[in-house]
Amino acid sequence: MGLVKRCKALLLLILILSQVVLATGKEVHYLTLVDINTNKTKTVVLDIPIKNASASITDILYTKDGYILTGSIFEEDMPSTYGFVAKFNFKGKITWYKELGKKAKDSAFYRILKIDNRRFLLLGSVNGSYSPGETASGWVVVMDDNGKVLKDFDIKVAKVVRLTDGYILDKNKALIVGKIRRGNRYDINPNDGGFWGIIDLNSYNMEKSKIIDSGFWFDSINPTGKRSFLVWSENNIGEIILEGSFKWKLDLSSEMCPKIVSIQVKHDGYELLCKNLKLINIDQNGRIRHVKGIKADRTCILKFGIALDDGNLATLCENEKTKSLYVLKIYTDFAEGRALLNIGKRSNEVIYIRQGF
Repeated sequence: MGLVKRCKALLLLILILSQVVLATGKEVHYLTLVDINTNKTKTVVLDIPIKNASASITDILYTKDGYILTGSIFEEDMPSTYGFVAKFNFKGKITWYKELGKKAKDSAFYRILKIDNRRFLLLGSVNGSYSPGETASGWVVVMDDNGKVLKDFDIKVAKVVRLTDGYILDKNKALIVGKIRRGNRYDINPNDGGFWGIIDLNSYNMEKSKIIDSGFWFDSINPTGKRSFLVWSENNIGEIILEGSFKWKLDLSSEMCPKIVSIQVKHDGYELLCKNLKLINIDQNGRIRHVKGIKADRTCILKFGIALDDGNLATLCENEKTKSLYVLKIYTDFAEGRALLNIGKRSNEVIYIRQGF
């Protein structure tokens, strides 16, 4: 997922997936909205219309009249998953619900992007298999605001293609990225890399596509300028120009940074927030300038984060002992974390934290 987006309004969406299943066989999902200016929260119950099944929610889009959720559905009597998209109004009442890829094998959506007020782009994988070796095709679906499918196609450029993130370049083009696997191994190897493609948003066709031999997968992207983007996965990061070639790459050790949680783009470089409560400052050429330990609760387990317009970061933190969740603001200049709001104890899985608008 692309979790590092500029937060123009300091309204955060925290999606919490409940483990509770009602007597009717339905799961209960909660969407918590947090205003970090006022420290006020609002929770909406989202009732996804599924029975005897489990929903894995991977992304959410905040629209002018509600929320659009996407992910995958696993039914007890089916051997594989399929994708779903659902729209809710601000009170949590469902507007429409669509299932896609039900006839395919192991299909799922990972990312949803707003094209304009009428259309959105879904990215994922379709026709997947894990035996005898992993296979999957990249999956692109364009839908309108009423749930009508405008375009549905897959991308077969390697043994495994999973589309994980994207960026709307302008009203005519979108950039999409993902994971490429060429062999049968489940772990990353030097022959694996990232998928890089441009979609024409008028014809809905692939204008350009490229496999970039990076040695790491592209899980997320974030723009750094008009023609360049950061790409990263776990503890690997690099900058790529729009044409699809690296300006620089940086492989961080698991000891230094087991996982990149969030990134803040500065005027002279980047601040990387790591899961082990470290802040890594790198210059515009990918060279490490300094590494700082963040002054914060050491029992805090960082979940996900976003970059704020004031140059700092916000992340969702879970207390390792009490399992209580709270919003943590990271002040990058001082490498200090301050708890803004305690959301309370949750025995459920936190999907992610994301900007509101």
